[in-house]
Amino acid sequence: MRQEHYDSIKNMLDRWAECMSVGGAVGEGARRECLGAPDARIHSIEDIEVEVDKLIVRAVDSAVWELPVLQRTAVLSHYGLNTFNAWRADFEVVFDLAIESLFGSLKSRIVC
Repeated sequence: MRQEHYDSIKNMLDRWAECMSVGGAVGEGARRECLGAPDARIHSIEDIEVEVDKLIVRAVDSAVWELPVLQRTAVLSHYGLNTFNAWRADFEVVFDLAIESLFGSLKSRIVC
């Protein structure tokens, strides 16, 4: 994987972790309007950015929970989101593998 892709996935994970750590609402359910339809709540560029960030966080959250257990645990531990104390000496290696897996999963969902 190229360094730019690694950095892109890492940045998405950083935004996801920030949202998760402050209790961000990811599970707002299915959108009522079809994809691409204008949203009545959007009144500015900033509103569009917020909506895009929500979509990215939802996609990353889904992809993280689709990871194999060990990779998911490494990601959650890396960001301090683990609810139990699990640690392995090779978590950094497993975290890098998780980023590669996330790239494979997310490249078809969002632009990486």
